[in-house]
Amino acid sequence: MITFRTNLLTLRTSLGLSQEAFGQSIGVSRGCVQAYETGRCQPSLATIKLIAEVYNIDDLYLFLFK
Repeated sequence: MITFRTNLLTLRTSLGLSQEAFGQSIGVSRGCVQAYETGRCQPSLATIKLIAEVYNIDDLYLFLFK
């Protein structure tokens, strides 16, 4: 899903966070964040909701075209 991975990367980099720091904030490894951003795997719904909560965004933001 190109939109999700692009929006996740945009969110992370706009916050100035490394993959490691972003992963720590949501309880996953740097490798998981990298896999999300490259589209190798998708986070669970619970992880998506956690990202939205931690970064105070609407969870739909991650799926919307820009």
